[in-house]
Amino acid sequence: MMKLALLVLGLAGMASAASVTCSDPVSNNGRVTAKCGSTTYDLTCAFQTKDTDYVSVLVPNGDNGQYIFYLNANQGLKAGSSDVQYCASVDPLSPTVSGGFQADYKQGGSCWSIGDITQQTWIEASPGQMQILIKGGTGNRQAAIYVSCDENAAVPNVTYVGENDATNTYQFEISHRSACTDYTPGDCNSAPAPTKSPSGKSGHKKTDVGAILCGVFFGVLGGYFIFGFVILHFVQKNPPSESVPNKEFWVSLPGLVRDGFAFTLARIRGQSASTYQSI
Repeated sequence: MMKLALLVLGLAGMASAASVTCSDPVSNNGRVTAKCGSTTYDLTCAFQTKDTDYVSVLVPNGDNGQYIFYLNANQGLKAGSSDVQYCASVDPLSPTVSGGFQADYKQGGSCWSIGDITQQTWIEASPGQMQILIKGGTGNRQAAIYVSCDENAAVPNVTYVGENDATNTYQFEISHRSACTDYTPGDCNSAPAPTKSPSGKSGHKKTDVGAILCGVFFGVLGGYFIFGFVILHFVQKNPPSESVPNKEFWVSLPGLVRDGFAFTLARIRGQSASTYQSI
């Protein structure tokens, strides 16, 4: 319920301090894009599958029956299409091309539009998080679709969130890689290559803690030698061979490492761990 309430609140307000209202979706060469601030989104592949020009989800209607929802916020759906089952006819007051249909799964022909494809608004809630509101369906029905970035989703994952009876709004969530800001549009009928960041690496940038720690260690060690040499040689006027900081320690270090290995090996073998030599 909390998740549904937040989704409804975000779509009902249609704006927040961090959100960006996008330009009207533009159709070109079978793809639909919208510019949201400095980012252009192409969500064509989020609304179709390899076999259909839409995505769908089956939902129990509470009366031992089921509804099936068809969605395509990009190019829309036409009633009577052989691809859209159970929608042989639609309320004549509905738009010819709809952004989605609600169909009775058991009674063929009982189908209602849930949004006019020409009455939609796209909003970028945050980078990689899109909100699409489609109004003008049968009986003032409307669809609120939340599309989020999932770089591993080559196929759209569609979830029915619920219905807001007060506004007659049907809410859906779709996760797909096309909502990612670094997504490169491709053929929806084949699994596209993983999205690439400007650095050429897949996915989000991740902090390599090991690399950071190694960098800090060797940076400090290098500074230790450089500044120590400067002070010993140029300030204290020692010859170069005597200007290595803690020279005696570094000279004895190989022997200390050898003794450490010998001690550990002796412990493993169960021998005496003493490595001291007789005087």
